[in-house]
Amino acid sequence: MISGRAINTRLIALAACVGWFMLAWAIDKFWVTVQCDQCVELFAFDFELNSKGILHLKTGRVSTIFLIIVPLVLYFFAVVPYRDWRSPRAWLEAAYKWSRPVVWLLAILAWVWALETAFSLVSAHLPDFFSSYVDNYLVKISGTALGVKDIALTGKLGAFIGLIVGLYFFVVRGVAEGL
Repeated sequence: MISGRAINTRLIALAACVGWFMLAWAIDKFWVTVQCDQCVELFAFDFELNSKGILHLKTGRVSTIFLIIVPLVLYFFAVVPYRDWRSPRAWLEAAYKWSRPVVWLLAILAWVWALETAFSLVSAHLPDFFSSYVDNYLVKISGTALGVKDIALTGKLGAFIGLIVGLYFFVVRGVAEGL
């Protein structure tokens, strides 16, 4: 049974992640892009999510530096053991706390890749009506990295389910348990 505190912590973690995404997008769009357009192109991506006509989400280009790296650096400084900075055990615990969101963030990619791969292997053996249903789902990430233009990754139903599962575990295991 899930306690009320666990649900509240998960909701706070979800709200914090959504809020940070909106703040990072606004900072990137209205401040960084104006000040240094070339800085945004260093590591930036667009994200598109389609789900059978029910959900259509498309973001503008957002910098990975503000979306991922800045919060991880801030979180690192939040978990530094200032009271007992000479203790190796305190530093080990701080490194463990800091690595949780990093690991679960990478796990999102693993879930997306694993489920999309599994689905693509099984899709040849599925009935035609299921294939037409699956074509209504789309996950697309495109962007730039270190001057390489237009890197694009596209997935269907497997990637969509993997993204949902990965984001759930990131919020619940990576962020909420760190609060």
